Formats: sequence, C-alpha cells, structure tokens
Amino acid sequence: MSKANSNTSTTQQVFRGEVIDTFPRRTIEPMMSSRTGSMMVKNAMLQIGSDKCLALTTQSAMQNCGMLAAMADHLGSVSPRGNDHYQAMLDAYAQRAIEMIEGR
Repeated sequence: MSKANSNTSTTQQVFRGEVIDTFPRRTIEPMMSSRTGSMMVKNAMLQIGSDKCLALTTQSAMQNCGMLAAMADHLGSVSPRGNDHYQAMLDAYAQRAIEMIEGR
C-alpha cells in the first residue's frame, strides 16, 4: 500500500499487521495452565510452609532447652540433691524435642 505525503514529493509504504515475537518468552503461565504444573506450584508452596514451621519449632525447642538448662543449673546450686533429677528431666525434654523435629 502506498501513501503519498502531501508535504513532500516522495511516497512511502505503510505496512499494517501484527508484530510477532521471534523468541519464545519463558513464563510460568503455561505451567500454571496445566493441571500438573498447578500441582507442582501448590506442592512447592506447601513445602516452603512446612520448612518454615519446622524452623520455628526447632528455634522454640532450642530456646526451651537453654532455659531449662539454666533453670537446672540454678536449682542445682540451691538444692544439689536434685541435680540428677533436673538433668534427667532436661535430657528427656531434649530427646523428645529431637524426635519431634526429626518426625519420628
């Protein structure tokens, strides 16, 4: 199609049509459109949430063990006859916390 420009004496061609990308774009949309892709994304999100919960549980258990150890030391200085019992309770708590974190 030619179009004459009224300001100049030259003619120029005008092309109309759609622009086509020559390189495919990599996006997550095609994956999300499939059922398998959607399940993969959901599983990944669940795994991230589960990992966060495990980290918080571990942090809490470590803090509790530290607090219980400090209390056992203090009580041992006040009442040395209970040292064996304090240590046994601390060991039992720590072992149960380890088993819970490991998922046993």
